[in-house]
Amino acid sequence: MATVYRRTYWATNKRGERVKRKCNAYTVKWRTPNGVYHVVRGYTDRDASKQLGARLEREAARGIEGLEDPHKDYKARPLTAHLEEYLADLEATEHSAGTCYGIEKGMLKLFAACEWKTLADIEPNGFTAWRARQKKLAAKTLNEYLDTVRAFVKWCIIQKRTATNPLAEIPKVDARGKQKRRRRALTLDELDALLLAAQETTVRHRPGGACSYRPLYYKTAFYAQLRRNDIDTLRWADVRLDVLPPCLITRPETSKSKRLGKHPLPTRLADELRTFRPADARETDPVFPNPPSYKMFNSDLKRARIDKYDEQGRVVDFHAMGRTTPNTMMASAGVELQTRMAMMRHTDVRLTSSTYMDETLLDRSVAVGKLPDLGVDRPDPEPIPMQATGTDDATPDPLHQILHQTTGRKRGTLTSADTAAADPAGEGGACKSCGKGTLDTTPVPAGVGGHRGGDSGLPGLEPGTF
Repeated sequence: MATVYRRTYWATNKRGERVKRKCNAYTVKWRTPNGVYHVVRGYTDRDASKQLGARLEREAARGIEGLEDPHKDYKARPLTAHLEEYLADLEATEHSAGTCYGIEKGMLKLFAACEWKTLADIEPNGFTAWRARQKKLAAKTLNEYLDTVRAFVKWCIIQKRTATNPLAEIPKVDARGKQKRRRRALTLDELDALLLAAQETTVRHRPGGACSYRPLYYKTAFYAQLRRNDIDTLRWADVRLDVLPPCLITRPETSKSKRLGKHPLPTRLADELRTFRPADARETDPVFPNPPSYKMFNSDLKRARIDKYDEQGRVVDFHAMGRTTPNTMMASAGVELQTRMAMMRHTDVRLTSSTYMDETLLDRSVAVGKLPDLGVDRPDPEPIPMQATGTDDATPDPLHQILHQTTGRKRGTLTSADTAAADPAGEGGACKSCGKGTLDTTPVPAGVGGHRGGDSGLPGLEPGTF
């Protein structure tokens, strides 16, 4: 039963004396059925405070018995309050600020479109109705919205704020063949033209500016298969030019996979980086302090006369140049899939073999040339030479021949006709060629070889196992 009381506290009166006083409101101390005590602030009325304690104890008991929703207080809170705490937890678990910003922006948009204000409002019909109205968003984007809100509700379940995930059974949109931003790889001629266009505009800009080292910037991204953020956060401490082979290091705190990456470099690119490094550069200085923008990259494409979009609607961007292109070229050169996965830092083979692969640039004629010719005269296969037995073309003993021939029959059965041919007199005896066993004229069970007292002549089971 709940107890109510008025707390006392010490205060100083007008005469400067320390006196004990009582609070105006009552304090309610109540206990759950499992013995846990809780203290809440009551009312100034004693009876009303008793009723509050009785109600809290009753609701706790009904919740344990399944008659009351234990999460109703959380479900009544605004979704924005839960979202703020969710984002704070993501930041505490070392998610990047950009990731948290994207989640917050997408979730607020979804909450407003579905008219979800509390956790109790989240239900599958609202999401599916919103998804059906989206005509401009790609299938992959719609699936990302579903994954994001599912992760948020799952976090609420872990935090004991709700019991079930109402969006768990919603199927995803089939994204196969519906990609709105498909990338293509550049050919070798297009890469040379892009570097030449970037080199021609370099002389018209001030040294050290964003445009002065674009060719080297593009080469580094291509040979190390770096993402845009990887190369922009590259420091001189990450460039190991004094080791064999020279390599770049991507740090876990800056890479997308949150893993340490090592990227070998060709000798020519390592020499260019040595020449490019300033004499007073510190280890913590960025390698490319003023990286070129996307607008500059598109300008270089235009000067190189490379179409941004091809006839299939596929796009050429910085990611296609630094990721899709080297993976496709390595595949054409015969580099094994496992090696390409390691260089691309992929954990899913589908990313290496499909997503970052431009199959239109693969040389399929080589594979077709390895197929056999049909409808033509082909030479007979060469006979397989027989292994010598060491008998020097000697005539085999009849008993030995029959015993060895019977091992090729089903279970090695030796019939009465075999024994009659091998031993017309019916005297029995050992095999004259190998000296093993004796010939027995009694019926032999199926599966038992013709030799007695020696090897069975059959592969597998030994004579003693029957």
